[in-house]
Amino acid sequence: AGFEERLLDEMFKAAADELGKETQAAEKAKPDDPEPAANEFYNPCPKCRRQMPEDNVCRFCVAEALAEKAQKKSRAEAAAAKTVVAAAEDREANGEFAPKGTGDKTGGKKDAGKKDGEERKEEPAGTYTAEHRAKIGQDGDYKSLGLPSLRDITPDEPRGEGKTKIPDARKRIAAGETVKSPLGDELTIDKRTTDHWKRTKKTAAEIKERLQHLDEAEATITKPHEIWQGGGKHKGTSYIRVVKSPSGRYVINVAEMKDGVVSWHMNETHYDFWRKGKLLYVR
Repeated sequence: AGFEERLLDEMFKAAADELGKETQAAEKAKPDDPEPAANEFYNPCPKCRRQMPEDNVCRFCVAEALAEKAQKKSRAEAAAAKTVVAAAEDREANGEFAPKGTGDKTGGKKDAGKKDGEERKEEPAGTYTAEHRAKIGQDGDYKSLGLPSLRDITPDEPRGEGKTKIPDARKRIAAGETVKSPLGDELTIDKRTTDHWKRTKKTAAEIKERLQHLDEAEATITKPHEIWQGGGKHKGTSYIRVVKSPSGRYVINVAEMKDGVVSWHMNETHYDFWRKGKLLYVR
């Protein structure tokens, strides 16, 4: 084997050790497993049933575990970086980085705390603060992390007329549309979405409502109020946004499930139900 192949083998073996060698104990072949050739030893992976080499390390399962671990790490690092930058900007604006011995809370800058000749204003009511952003990366729910209720967050104006035309929505979903989140993740809404609605036995009225909110769902991915991971029944990622409505407001929750399927639903009464898991982002 060449250098790259040997390096790849070493990586897989090291990963298997790190993951507790969960795939090393091969179980007996099930009755419906394919018959091995006369001169072939059948050594199935207990998880995916693929053939394993003699070292009992399933390359497919280890690769999938590594990819999922890397994705979670990159998301957490990106969220943490945003928090550090936001906190530093707030501290600088408050004059906490003044030169030593000057007694100057402006950081040596004349008119610090002012912008274009105006006094610096506090963050308006109905928005998130640096204290809220400092909770990014922590596990819990909105109460335990000290976040405000979505009843107190200023809702976004609806997109356009507020409702997507159903024939247009069906065509766009059939063709597939990909949108990017503030963390750089790309989510695809396609035929898997409508197949999920049928599989979970959504009524015609429920499907109609979801189709009418396609534009709002995409806006929720690109500009959410919050992003949470692992808190819903789907154990995936939840993108949450508050939108203004004739009756006041509603919350839209876009769920990216572990298998990549994207779905969404709305609620006008229970605003804070989905806000749990690991907090990845606040606006």
